[in-house]
Amino acid sequence: MKRLVFVLVAVIAVAAITGGSIAAAGGDNGAADAPDVSGVVRVSELLADPAYGTEVAIYGQVSLLGELFCPCFELRSGNKTVMVWYDLMVDEDGEARPAVNIEGIENGDWIVVTGELQPGGATPAEFWASGIDEAVNVSVEAGDNGGDVTLAVGDLMVINLESNPTTGHIWSLAGAVEDDAIAFAGNDFIAPESAEPMVGQGGVEVWAFRALAAGEVTISMEYARPWEQGVEPVDTFGITVVVE
Repeated sequence: MKRLVFVLVAVIAVAAITGGSIAAAGGDNGAADAPDVSGVVRVSELLADPAYGTEVAIYGQVSLLGELFCPCFELRSGNKTVMVWYDLMVDEDGEARPAVNIEGIENGDWIVVTGELQPGGATPAEFWASGIDEAVNVSVEAGDNGGDVTLAVGDLMVINLESNPTTGHIWSLAGAVEDDAIAFAGNDFIAPESAEPMVGQGGVEVWAFRALAAGEVTISMEYARPWEQGVEPVDTFGITVVVE
């Protein structure tokens, strides 16, 4: 089996979340520390139903890190963006919030950030981080079809598949992932960044899964028009995931 590790996110400061979200940082990534991702949402979901002053967990792709005149970066998922601040966060009463360590994070990484959405109408909206998930991001590509990947408990695996929803075709799971070893953490379509967007231009669908406990499960996916019944999918993808 080959371990397909393309992106490593190693961040020390992670806040514990209750009520179904991310476990606290630290530990040896053992089963007892396996995070519950049921509370993790896309940026677009948070902005569609804003929860100000309440700690939530969001996931997305990092951009503009180190390119802005502030201790912040953009986090995007669901084609929506928030500005994540990791330092110089001062409450209305003048109390400064602890800075969050971003060591190891790079532009293009997919991460999970815990924190609070801030009111005020800033564009993009401001999100003050209290922690960043230290999980390893394992990136799987279309060329890995039919293979296998080994994860450690707590790893976040993302499957990247080319897609063009303007044709009506989208990727979907060929059956629910019903296994204690992994949990579905969300999916998103990422359009290519272009100064001149083209009508009908495709992009990449990103499907995220979290490794929760030791076990083995096969993920099967189909690329098809969801309303066409009895029609063979245009493409398929499958991979066997082993969590150790």
